[in-house]
Amino acid sequence: MIPGTSGRSRWRPPAGTGTIPNIYVATTGNDSTGTGTKANPYATPAKGASVAQPGSVVHVLPGNYSGGDAAHANLTCIGTAANRITIFSEQLYGAKIIGNINAGSNRCGLWLQGSYTDLMGFEVDGSLLTDSSFWVIGIYISNPNSGTAVSHCSVQYCICHDIMSNTTNFNTSESNSLGGAGIQSNNPNFINTDHNILNCIVYNVAPPGRISSRLHAITNYATGNYCNNLVYNSCDGIQTDHRPTGIVVCHNTVYNIQNTGIRIGADTAGFGTNCTVNNNIAVNCGWGIAEGGITGSGNVYNNNTCFNNTTNISLLTGTQTNTLTTDPLFVSAAAANFHLQSGSPAKASGTTASPVFTTDLLGRTRTGTPTRGCYQDT
Repeated sequence: MIPGTSGRSRWRPPAGTGTIPNIYVATTGNDSTGTGTKANPYATPAKGASVAQPGSVVHVLPGNYSGGDAAHANLTCIGTAANRITIFSEQLYGAKIIGNINAGSNRCGLWLQGSYTDLMGFEVDGSLLTDSSFWVIGIYISNPNSGTAVSHCSVQYCICHDIMSNTTNFNTSESNSLGGAGIQSNNPNFINTDHNILNCIVYNVAPPGRISSRLHAITNYATGNYCNNLVYNSCDGIQTDHRPTGIVVCHNTVYNIQNTGIRIGADTAGFGTNCTVNNNIAVNCGWGIAEGGITGSGNVYNNNTCFNNTTNISLLTGTQTNTLTTDPLFVSAAAANFHLQSGSPAKASGTTASPVFTTDLLGRTRTGTPTRGCYQDT
C-alpha cells in the first residue's frame, strides 16, 4: 500500500471527446507500429500525448514506464478551454514512471508542456536514479520554448518520491547549483497562469536531513491552486517564488520539512500578494508557515495548525487568524499515516471561508465545518 492512499473513492477517467476521444498506452505496446487503440496500443505516454487532440483521453495502463529523456517524458499535447486533454493512469498509481534510463538534458520524470492538459493518477519514482544524468524534477510544468505559455493545466492524484534522495546526486546538484522539486510549476518570462497541483503525495525529496535553498517538494512560479496535498520527509515543502499573486494554498498536510513547510514570497516588488493560505497542517518543520523574500498586501492565513516547528508561523505583511499550535494527533507519522486520531483539535476546526475544496485527498466529501489538512477525518 502506498502511504496515504487507503480508502480512495472509485477511480475513473473523464469521457473522451473530439476527433480522437480515446488513446491507449501499455507496456506491451509499440510506438512505431501501434495505432493507439486498446487492441494495438502505443508504448509510451509521450507517444500517446503526441497524437492527442482537444478532448482526448490518453489511457495509460498499469506497468512500469521509463521517464527522463524526451522520447519518454515529454507530454506535448495542447487542449482547449472547451475540450481539455487528460493523460490518465487507468489504475490509480498503477502507471509508474521510473528512472531506469539516462535522463539526458531533461532531468525530469514527466514534462507537461501544453495548456489545457490534466495529468492524473501517476506514480513517479526517482529511487533508481544513480548515474550522472539524474532527475532534479519529478513532474515539470513548463514549455521548452520560454516564449510559449503553458496555462490552465493540472497535476492531480499523483505520487512523486525519491527525487535527488541519493546523496551522490544531491551533492552533484548542489555543486552545480541545480534547482529542483518533486512537482515544479515553472514560469519563464512570467506568462504562465493557472497551474493547479491537487491531491498529490510528495515525499523523500533530498536525502534525510539535508538542506538546500534550491530543492522543494512542490514549488510554484505561476498562479493557481495548491490544495489537498500531502508532503513529508523533504528539504522544503510547498513554496512560491519569483512573481506569484493570488495563489491559493489550502488543506495541505506537511511534515518533517528541513526548511519551510509552506512559504509565500516573491523576488519582485508588487508580487507575493493576495494569497490565501487556509486549513493547512504543518508539523516538525524549520518554519511551519512563513512569508519570505518580498510580500505585499492581501495575504491571509486562516485556521492553520502549526505544531512543533522551530518557528511555527512568521509573516511579513500577511494576517493570521485562528492558528492552532497544538498537536494535531496524527495516527502514526512514523508509518506515514497522517490521518487524525479521535479527539484531534484539527478536526472540524477549519474555516468555511472561500475557497474550500469540497473533497479531500481520498475524494471524500467535506461537509459542515471542514477539518484542517488533507484528510477530512471526522
